[in-house]
Amino acid sequence: MTTQQDTPRGVEPSKIIFANQLRAVAVLFVLINHLFGIYFLAPDYVSETIHSPILQHHMPREIAWLFSDKFNLGPLGVAIFFLISGFVIPFSFERYSKVQFVIARLFRIYPTYLCALAIEIAVLAISSLEWGQRIRIHLADVVQNIFLIQGFTGVKSIDQVNWSLAIELKFYLAAMLMSSSIKVGRLWPLFVMPGIGLIFNVYWIHQVQNIFTVQLSMEVMYLGFMFIGTLFHYHYKKQVSLPVFWLALISLLLMMLISWRSGFFAEQFFYPVTANYVYALVIFGAAYMFRDRFRPVGIIDWIAGISYPLYLIHAIVGYTLLQTLMGRDDWSFLPSMALTAVVTFGVAQLLHQSVETQSHAWGKSIARVRHVFA
Repeated sequence: MTTQQDTPRGVEPSKIIFANQLRAVAVLFVLINHLFGIYFLAPDYVSETIHSPILQHHMPREIAWLFSDKFNLGPLGVAIFFLISGFVIPFSFERYSKVQFVIARLFRIYPTYLCALAIEIAVLAISSLEWGQRIRIHLADVVQNIFLIQGFTGVKSIDQVNWSLAIELKFYLAAMLMSSSIKVGRLWPLFVMPGIGLIFNVYWIHQVQNIFTVQLSMEVMYLGFMFIGTLFHYHYKKQVSLPVFWLALISLLLMMLISWRSGFFAEQFFYPVTANYVYALVIFGAAYMFRDRFRPVGIIDWIAGISYPLYLIHAIVGYTLLQTLMGRDDWSFLPSMALTAVVTFGVAQLLHQSVETQSHAWGKSIARVRHVFA
């Protein structure tokens, strides 16, 4: 999940609006999938997540058409986020050294994430008390979620979305290590992760299967996909010609599809997940093609601005409120969802104003100080 960026130096603001506004689209896709889809279709999962009894509710007919086996707004939204990150992160290499980049990114990501995690743990504790359940979060779980290593140890994600944040951080690291080549538009860095993904998923994962190798094989697939966004960055900066862009895009996409079709979860997730990543590429590509036509739109820009904290807290806060309200005889779906939306967006706005904006500014200031005294 990428976070909001300032307009990069030397870039006309009207041409980068498309990437920012796609954040609003992406976070709304994920939110709708969780609070409208998973809440109704997977009540046992929701119950396990927020430590409540299983409550069965009938999905309203008006929204049922949004959910099918081959169209899933959750993976679609996350894939758009990944492409945005791949596109915008290389701009940072134009104004930051490697050390500055790390400092700025850590301050951009972690303060908001830690505050959101603290809020979610408090919400889960309240939910457990409300339903008379035992809270099932241990100190070791919290520590592993803080360091975003839970995927490699089998520990459950507390917020249900930080798996993508763990991949984002790995993308930052990989891109930083290749930043000198990325700044000048060399193509080979874009093929490193897809190549590793092919090795892992076509060969290695079928030889050595354990929780570590399975998790790693999944993460390198997502990382490879993110570098497609970097290819769009190259084209935007006029570092590759249109024919080279199309050849590289088709090659990266084919490598991704072969890797995902050969992986450990191929039968279970190939169509529900991979198809939606292709849809995301189409959406991102169409927005990129018409990027000159994007203009500021108040509500969309506001949602884009709070997209990071909203992404972090929407599942736990949303599930808990919906479960509490829908568990009452006098609350139907529409008023329950309306109140849930108001509270969820309100908490995200509070985190954005009180933590995200401030920590972003601190990170940039500290990075500059580090540059002065280097």
